[in-house]
Amino acid sequence: IRETYYTPNDTYFKNGTQYYMDLMQIRKAWDISKGSPDVTIAIIDGAIDWTHEDLIDNIWTNPNEVPDNGIDDDQNGYIDDIHGWDFVGNYTINNPVFQPDNDPKASDPANFHGTHTAGLASATTDNSKGIAGTGFNCKIIPIKVGADTSAIGGILAGYDGILYAANLGADIISCSWGGPGYSPAEEDIINTALAKGSLVVAASGNQARSLDESPSYPAAFKNVLTVGSSLGSTLSSFSNYGILTDVYAPGGNIMSSVPDNKYRMESGTSMATPIVAGVAALVKSVHPDWSPSQIAKQIRITCDRIIAKNEAQAPYLYGFVNAFKALQYNNIDTTLLLPGIALLNAIKLNSPSITDYSLNDIRATFTNYLSPAE
Repeated sequence: IRETYYTPNDTYFKNGTQYYMDLMQIRKAWDISKGSPDVTIAIIDGAIDWTHEDLIDNIWTNPNEVPDNGIDDDQNGYIDDIHGWDFVGNYTINNPVFQPDNDPKASDPANFHGTHTAGLASATTDNSKGIAGTGFNCKIIPIKVGADTSAIGGILAGYDGILYAANLGADIISCSWGGPGYSPAEEDIINTALAKGSLVVAASGNQARSLDESPSYPAAFKNVLTVGSSLGSTLSSFSNYGILTDVYAPGGNIMSSVPDNKYRMESGTSMATPIVAGVAALVKSVHPDWSPSQIAKQIRITCDRIIAKNEAQAPYLYGFVNAFKALQYNNIDTTLLLPGIALLNAIKLNSPSITDYSLNDIRATFTNYLSPAE
């Protein structure tokens, strides 16, 4: 008896353009689960062309809103948010004012970043066109937090988008953006999202530097699954790395959807992040009762430890995502069990911090999120 490896009929998957998917053993993962339409991935980005031919069938529809009646039926503060929300609208240099509306698209086709990341998370798969998204059947919540025009780049209302997604009950929140500067208010929003059951997945950044030495947020926040870019065992030349980078996934020359029913290749940790968000959605589909922390630990502990070239690099280049192992372990086969142990805190006794390499007494607290451990 031989195993079947499910192969969808999407154009760029069949012709080998999405070759990197096999590095993560995604076909074997899809033999276990093709995702659930009850699992949602919020894409917090500049704009998302949710009418794209390869996205529209996987776009979330708000079940508690009556379309276009001008009434906030679900009383969440957003009128007619049928397919997500636009927090910024037609913000321009001459009119720098947020003009929110209920359409997360943008009229400018050069505003492609969000459409690209949405496709990687969960493009409509096995539809004989375009690409395959790792999330397969999982739904996308498009949330626009940038200006309509590509002339004004950047994320202008990212944390508003995260909070909105968490309040909607999004299972996974994908953030392919970030920047320097710690904010306790922003960290509160990340922690609130976690408490509401949402796993925030964020890009480590593209400055080719240690995230530990030059933190970028939200990537460096504690309760975030942070994603760097590598092609299997080879770290991408642009990717940030370090202990604060939890996992790595393909981010170089990645084909995905862009506005007007088109497709193109892009590179960056922006691409690696929604690929992992889709894998997280598959894990949630298999384990609907799992918390965000359990999903994050499962993806991390089942990584292939192939990026670090020596023991000294191991803490900084933890591992490459293996979608199959993430769905296989701690599942049906009781012989394939792995614990997911996290160090919650460590303090030096009789002193607030460790300041040198001398012998110290430490009190530490650990939590195991997954299978039993000794």
